[in-house]
Amino acid sequence: MNNKAPQQCNLSELITRCHIETQQQNDQGCCYEIFRRALENNDADAWQAIHTQYQKLVNHWIRKSLPSSLEQILIEDLQQATWEKFWKYLSKTPPLFSEKFVHIGAVLKYLNKCTITACLEWRRQQNAQERLHYHLQMNIKDSRLTDVIQSRVQELDTAKKLQDVQTWLDTNLVDKTEKLVFKLSYQHNLKPTEIVRQFPHIIPTERDVYRIKQRLLKRARRALLP
Repeated sequence: MNNKAPQQCNLSELITRCHIETQQQNDQGCCYEIFRRALENNDADAWQAIHTQYQKLVNHWIRKSLPSSLEQILIEDLQQATWEKFWKYLSKTPPLFSEKFVHIGAVLKYLNKCTITACLEWRRQQNAQERLHYHLQMNIKDSRLTDVIQSRVQELDTAKKLQDVQTWLDTNLVDKTEKLVFKLSYQHNLKPTEIVRQFPHIIPTERDVYRIKQRLLKRARRALLP
């Protein structure tokens, strides 16, 4: 057994011990230390380790909060929203992460709260869209009114779509890897092979590029297309 204090362990040791702690439900402070390094030291490798260790748990909470028939792409969006909420709150200083939480149980309780909040916000958004659709269907029956609306929409269509796209990008493209793929693919017109060659430490395979682009396009279509 490794008797070193968590603060004395390297990240690889912490990851192994955290996995064992989770399986045995025996908190020795290693999982907590990974969170602390990620949030207080801005350690990208520690942050990635957190994702790997707890992504399945976040996925379980999402499926528990929302219908099991949700598309995988939506679940991925909710996972990202959860981590963003978690990061935005806990990366703020002061106080430091270690002053906000004293053990891993409290950290996971807050992570669960972020998951539930992300799911509730999505549900409210869905309900609002459904109500809007219902009222539009019920109220816009006069063909003349419909013609006026359609004419006005056509006049503003191009400008509005461009503005909507830019607004959506500014609001939703918060993940650094997604931003990089979008910029290189659609602004610099680089091919996946070129992206991987230039940034292998961030995007190791062409498959990763295609997966990120597909996820972005699906999210954009769902948000921007009628």
